[in-house]
Amino acid sequence: MTSHMQYYTFSIQIAGIKRITDELENKIWEAGCIDSLISVKKGVVSLDFTRQDPSMARAIGKASLQIESVVLDDGTRLSISGLYTK
Repeated sequence: MTSHMQYYTFSIQIAGIKRITDELENKIWEAGCIDSLISVKKGVVSLDFTRQDPSMARAIGKASLQIESVVLDDGTRLSISGLYTK
């Protein structure tokens, strides 16, 4: 059985990060989140994704693992505070 790839749109909020820095952008993209747009909404950093995958659950799961693998130079490990699907 072949899985059909579809595009899924969702947003993930990052806990405890209030602003976007070059380091944050670089580390997120190095982790594989090149299909995300980083923004600040109501004082919270958010990543908006349009990701191609066989399922929404898999797309979100992979993005979550990539985000949580990021460790900033000061030792801060990124964690997720919210998820929104569209």
